[in-house]
Amino acid sequence: MMNRKALVIGINKYSCGELNCCINEANEISKLLQRNHDGTVNFDVQEKHDVDSKELKKLCKDLFSSDPDVSLFYFSGHGYSSDDEGYLV
Repeated sequence: MMNRKALVIGINKYSCGELNCCINEANEISKLLQRNHDGTVNFDVQEKHDVDSKELKKLCKDLFSSDPDVSLFYFSGHGYSSDDEGYLV
């Protein structure tokens, strides 16, 4: 069996205002990733909400420094793009 880990982040609260769907989206994505269509285990999912940038960096570092067969990162929240670069906000 493959070792699959997923980090799912949903951020609704920002200093400039709030979003109203990101945490709900993270919840739904987590459910989808945890089990395959036949009910067998798929990803070991860690889901976090309204984290700050320091915690987000630590969670990402932990996810990608471990040694699973597959690492998946899913983010629902504000983003920003400039030229050919994208940023999580």
